[in-house]
Amino acid sequence: MPGNARRVFHIADDDAFALSLRWSAPPLIWRQVALVEASAPARLTVPAHGIPDGWFVKVESVGGMREINETGWQRATVLDANVIELNRVNASRFHRYHDGGVVKFLTPVDLQGMTISASLKDRPGEAAFLELTQGAGVTADVGLSAIHVLATLDALREAKRSRFVVDIDAIGADGVNRHVFTGFVSRERT
Repeated sequence: MPGNARRVFHIADDDAFALSLRWSAPPLIWRQVALVEASAPARLTVPAHGIPDGWFVKVESVGGMREINETGWQRATVLDANVIELNRVNASRFHRYHDGGVVKFLTPVDLQGMTISASLKDRPGEAAFLELTQGAGVTADVGLSAIHVLATLDALREAKRSRFVVDIDAIGADGVNRHVFTGFVSRERT
């Protein structure tokens, strides 16, 4: 389940560093399920769901087709404003859908008006050796609540570091700085 996270990345020393993440935050959003088809992939009718394509969701409390309640967090493919698919779930042999159920997901963070940056550092809390900003290594996809970071191979070679930390921060229209993500990167010889 996405959120404010820490991750460890291993990349080849002859590769650029690229990271894409979807930014979500509490509260959970709950939507009623109207139908679950016994199909592969699982197809759910969730009227006016508001789920972004590729977002993580969890199905709970479905009557009859109890197996769908046990699938955990799954990436949803949006077919339209009322229907999603769970591509990794084969529901073709599940019990028949009877009634009810909910789909829950974390709220997508609205990136509109935010200034997003990524800092590459030797250690957390230290000064950055490379700053990436929107239009220069950082892009934001407002519709998908997605942040993309790219540190080019040339920039990494120039920095001459085999390990570094990447911090992603966003400053909102209100001027408040929000920490989004910390990742630890190790460049390894191939």
